[in-house]
Amino acid sequence: MSLNKILLNTDNYNDKKIAANCYESYAQGDGSEFNGGMPPKASALISSSMLCFNALSRVNKDNPIIFKGVEYDKVIFEAKLPTLETSNACANMDAVLISRKGTTALFIESKFTETFGSRHTYAQILTAKEPSLREKYFSKDNYYDNLGEKWVKFINKHIKNDDSILPKGGSHLDLKQDLCHCIGIYNFANRTKTGENCNKIYSEWKCINSEPESPILELKDVSKYIFMNLEYEPDEEKYSELYKCYKEAKKYGENFGTAVKEAKIFKPDTFEYYFYSYKYFANECLPEGNHKELFMKKYLLK
Repeated sequence: MSLNKILLNTDNYNDKKIAANCYESYAQGDGSEFNGGMPPKASALISSSMLCFNALSRVNKDNPIIFKGVEYDKVIFEAKLPTLETSNACANMDAVLISRKGTTALFIESKFTETFGSRHTYAQILTAKEPSLREKYFSKDNYYDNLGEKWVKFINKHIKNDDSILPKGGSHLDLKQDLCHCIGIYNFANRTKTGENCNKIYSEWKCINSEPESPILELKDVSKYIFMNLEYEPDEEKYSELYKCYKEAKKYGENFGTAVKEAKIFKPDTFEYYFYSYKYFANECLPEGNHKELFMKKYLLK
């Protein structure tokens, strides 16, 4: 039995509503975690989506996650973030945490073994072609409400110029994916300008542990936006080569966050980027209890 089946087995939940709402939440995304074939992708031992779900699924008002002094008591999985107006394109965020006060949104992209595949050797990264970013992203006219000018400038600098701090072709993390996620977060930050289509999509986000009497997620007060790449960290002594991949991914992530902040695309003091390992995040941020102990034992303390 896979680790995911152990943790997702509804017989092991005190509240089976979590599992039921999980299926509904993932069904609204484009990742096909449960309906992408048999067995579904979510049953795979190396599913990064399920790693994220198993870490965060117990978040609620009584079991908040505390990150950088802020309590997060609401979680949405597979949240859609519109990116381009002309194509109705959306990025899918593995998870979004909303703070107890409703003023901060923490957007999480989960990575498990993706960084360790043979196609991601560092030599290949440095010589790779440009990311497969569609041409539409290079034209400011394709963005919502004239919000694309700064992103087009950023994309031209960091994809086409040799002086970028980011390696060509991205890194172990996906430059194309990170760009799309950040554009989606930026549109969310400017949701008063992006119009009815975007806000309809945001209104469909489902908090899996919300109270029955208040199923609508209140987002109007969110004014701080954090993007986090949350990455599985292999044991350095046992898996030295894989650990090198992890360190390279961390360096890329930190450079990507620096590049976005230096571009001053977001309003001052409204955006932050973090690269965290699951081991550190779970140990420091998950609430104490059986769930944290089980998660650490099954995934991280090998």
